[in-house]
Amino acid sequence: MNTILKQAMAPVYAVSLESNAEGATVQEREYEIYGKVKDLEALAKSADRQEFQEQWGMPCNVGGDTGINGNIRVRMTKTGDGEPVYTQTIKVKQPDGNQENEMEISADTFAIFRSLVPTGLKKTRYFFPVKDSDLVLEVDVFEDAEGVQQSMVKIDLEVPDGVKIEEVEIPFALEDIRVIKPGIKTQEDAEFVRTLFKNSFEVSNPMHRKKH
Repeated sequence: MNTILKQAMAPVYAVSLESNAEGATVQEREYEIYGKVKDLEALAKSADRQEFQEQWGMPCNVGGDTGINGNIRVRMTKTGDGEPVYTQTIKVKQPDGNQENEMEISADTFAIFRSLVPTGLKKTRYFFPVKDSDLVLEVDVFEDAEGVQQSMVKIDLEVPDGVKIEEVEIPFALEDIRVIKPGIKTQEDAEFVRTLFKNSFEVSNPMHRKKH
């Protein structure tokens, strides 16, 4: 067991403005946890459930005096033999969280957006409910261009209103741990994430290969 949030930071309380309305903008506070998992097979077997995701996104960095930065992405999610679900998400980064707007889209919208993006992500997301709470650890295991799963994983932990998270435990062995708080990343954390995604997680869009 790894009580990594207790080791990494003081207690944090979150404010959530989440809504179930389609296309509603909500306030998201989400920790990012990175680490290496040696036994990916055991991880898969111990998860409560899993789904496959294919994702393509673009940064939207207005920057300058506005300080407005974020991204827009499309994602295909498939669970087992079920039909794929397509969604579009817009995120605007804020000091202690993100504004997030998500809605379902068509397969055609997903495809035309994907055609504009040079790199994307392919991953399996494993879900681990946190004991004695409503929290869920969402563990992303990424695939490279050949479909080989990477040992470095990303864990998302979204925190609802008023919940203390310093005692959250990771129910599997995790090494080389890095915890990033919600909100705008430090320069060091941002560079770590950019490098990791570029070198290990992102896959090239075959539509963008040069024609001979």
